[in-house]
Amino acid sequence: MQPRPTAVRQLRNQPQPCIMVVEDDPDIGTLLKRWLEMHGFTVMLATSTKEAMDLVQDVSFIESKLDGLLVDYQLPDATGCRVIQEFVHEFPGVPVAMMTAFDDITLEGWVRARRIELFRKPLDLKRLEQWVHSLPVKA
Repeated sequence: MQPRPTAVRQLRNQPQPCIMVVEDDPDIGTLLKRWLEMHGFTVMLATSTKEAMDLVQDVSFIESKLDGLLVDYQLPDATGCRVIQEFVHEFPGVPVAMMTAFDDITLEGWVRARRIELFRKPLDLKRLEQWVHSLPVKA
């Protein structure tokens, strides 16, 4: 049995990887946060576009890092696309993924053109687990 990537990082005294989750539904956000923490991630949870963009700026300002972004498409103050644009500007090359309950051909084209992983709600946790464990974690 292979050790989880988290166990390997802990053995080498490396910090836990950090992922930002942007989800306005408090139940889904809390469940995702707990699920990701169970998989060895530190999670920054934002509930709106503004809160997410403030966090991105704060993390960038203190010259810290993020290892990934998982953002909901439909947020109360804008779409997740806006968060992705700001995130990619501050953290180029860091993987991003979007989740949505909507079936929208325009969104499908937008994420495909940017090579962004798209997760449909209800989330396929096996697929999500594959994505999070494929993140190129930086020490």
